Amino acid sequence: PLQTLYERREIFRREYIRPNISDQARALVESHRQAGDTLVIITATNRFVAEASALEFDVKHLLATDPEILAQGFTGNYIGDACFQEGKIAKLNAWLEEHPVSLEGSRFYSDSRNDLPLLEHVEQPVAVNPDSHLATLAKARGWPIMDLRVQASAFTA
Repeated sequence: PLQTLYERREIFRREYIRPNISDQARALVESHRQAGDTLVIITATNRFVAEASALEFDVKHLLATDPEILAQGFTGNYIGDACFQEGKIAKLNAWLEEHPVSLEGSRFYSDSRNDLPLLEHVEQPVAVNPDSHLATLAKARGWPIMDLRVQASAFTA
């Protein structure tokens, strides 16, 4: 039942997500909030799972792949386009049409080569705990690389 899934997601958030968010990651998000930046999580992860992170960071705007949910639960299908690679740009552009913000000064943090289209779309791309392909590319392009793992700190490059 859906209620059970929501209860289990809350346990997952408390026991797995919360302890794996570093103080540096929390401070980074808070610095953007204090600067008046619009915070948006854009992820290929399905909305049901990603909402746990959005709740933990108190981020109101979540662009994700939307799973189809009927009264009895998840169908295994998703609604609309997947929020993956170029699909992230499509979801972002649709969101921008409905919100009074622009990409001026925009920054996007990612760990994956799959986010290259969106990293190239924003003004300030940042690689965070990047996979090896993204780390190599970020170094070559002079993009900042951050380590935000628990007990990690600082920018490199």
